[in-house]
Amino acid sequence: EKAEDKLTDENIGVVAKKEEGKNGKLDIKLAKDLKKLSSAEFIKTVTTPQGDVIKTTTVIDGDSISIRNGSVNAVTITGNQIAFGQPGGTITGLTNTTWPQDTTKNFDVSQAATQGQLKILDDKLNKNEQDRTDFRLVASTDTKGYTPDKSGTVTLDVKDKNHEDKDAYKVTISDVARKSDVD
Repeated sequence: EKAEDKLTDENIGVVAKKEEGKNGKLDIKLAKDLKKLSSAEFIKTVTTPQGDVIKTTTVIDGDSISIRNGSVNAVTITGNQIAFGQPGGTITGLTNTTWPQDTTKNFDVSQAATQGQLKILDDKLNKNEQDRTDFRLVASTDTKGYTPDKSGTVTLDVKDKNHEDKDAYKVTISDVARKSDVD
């Protein structure tokens, strides 16, 4: 490929200046808004206070934008995909930070959940788990056990297995027939 084939119009301007009594001067200037490029590369080198040199390279081409720290791709944007070159990449500044109240109307399944939204959901799940009950029949505190009295009433002791610190509850069933009544 020839050098002239790598050039494009519209990005470089030549401005002629001539002052009276002096030779003319040509200023070559790069346009503020570049057009018709197939790619562009930007390199920024920074020296930290500790003396480390960090080189960040950003490449924009017709298909993607890549940002590299050293030789590692930190972020690549291609089409409709954002990829991190290393584990632990973070996207911040998202606007969908709260969980929609009405998920039947305001829920967009194509949006990623933020940590704030997941925290709200996790808190609700934890509260539901803490509030969940599991009542079970426990040994009777009555010396007669679970036997209907003369009126056909049985009182059962039930306890919430998930909340052992709470007292047992009494559950009464009435109109219970005795075995001797149905024989």
